[in-house]
Amino acid sequence: MLWTSAKKIFVQSWNFEDTAVVFFSLSLALAVLFVDLARRWPALALEWQGVERAAARYGSPSGLAARAKAFTVFIMAAGGVEHALSHAKTATVALHCAGGRASEWAAHYFKAEYSQIFADARFSAWAGVLATVVGFFATHVRSYVDAFIVVVSMSLAARFRLLTRRLRCGLDEMRSEDDWRQMREDYNSLSWLCLSVDEALSKLVLLSFTSNVYFVCLQLYHSIRPVKNAAEIVYFYYSVGFLLLRIVLVAINAAAINDESKEPKTIIFSVPSRSFSSEVQRFLLQVTFDEVVLTGMKFFSVTRSLILTIAGTIVTYEIFLIQFHYTSTDDLLRVNSSNATTCGLQTFSHSY
Repeated sequence: MLWTSAKKIFVQSWNFEDTAVVFFSLSLALAVLFVDLARRWPALALEWQGVERAAARYGSPSGLAARAKAFTVFIMAAGGVEHALSHAKTATVALHCAGGRASEWAAHYFKAEYSQIFADARFSAWAGVLATVVGFFATHVRSYVDAFIVVVSMSLAARFRLLTRRLRCGLDEMRSEDDWRQMREDYNSLSWLCLSVDEALSKLVLLSFTSNVYFVCLQLYHSIRPVKNAAEIVYFYYSVGFLLLRIVLVAINAAAINDESKEPKTIIFSVPSRSFSSEVQRFLLQVTFDEVVLTGMKFFSVTRSLILTIAGTIVTYEIFLIQFHYTSTDDLLRVNSSNATTCGLQTFSHSY
């Protein structure tokens, strides 16, 4: 399907609405990156296991497994609903094109949904069904990436949270030099683990954020067009809301790693003078200057400020679209004012 989408672009001219090649290229890239991650995972899992065993003295995160499972089910199910609404929108248009005739509906539906395949090839129901299956898995790869990043981020942030809780509970106690050294080394092990995780996931993080922002901008671009039917309205609002929710959830959970890694700094500053030592000072310096954070291949760091940056980008894009749309509409009305009796505005157009 990627080949047929690319072929369509080479034969015709590309425009912003030709998203099939972007969609399937993204899905293929994510699949390749997961294969690469599978090769790295055994070594990463062994490192993670060593850190977990060393940090067992701080306890286990309560409810982490349940929260991870619940979020995964939610994000995958919500992605399935979005996929179903997308096909329902196309099915409604196909039913209109077929004039309500069920015998012709399937041909119109598959030709509208997978125009890059049936543009030059003869229609085949089996080819349409196979394309639907491929599109289903390609769609859910993106949802799975977001869920995977969130679950990994939850686990790392929970470990930093347990270490911080241990520091806070024994703040008034007279700790020995060995106790502070042990906690500093545990913190250092968690920091190195986060660095290893970032090296393994940074490409996935980059594709996750860029793809979600791209598809949000694409949906906003579609919002300036006339609405065709109720199914399109439902799909538009659900899709935009779901994409924005995914961006926020991934950003907040990934940024929690950086937030929790900085929490010990406030506690260490409150250490009584009688307990202050060289190990406490080294611990404070490490927490202050270490940058424990997930990144998108070092192009950006996933912190809470990233959410504001993305929001600003989307708002700026929408303002530009609104201004461009009204300018283009005014020019079009001036050009067609002389023959308005013969060229009316159409609220429905066939795109196949």
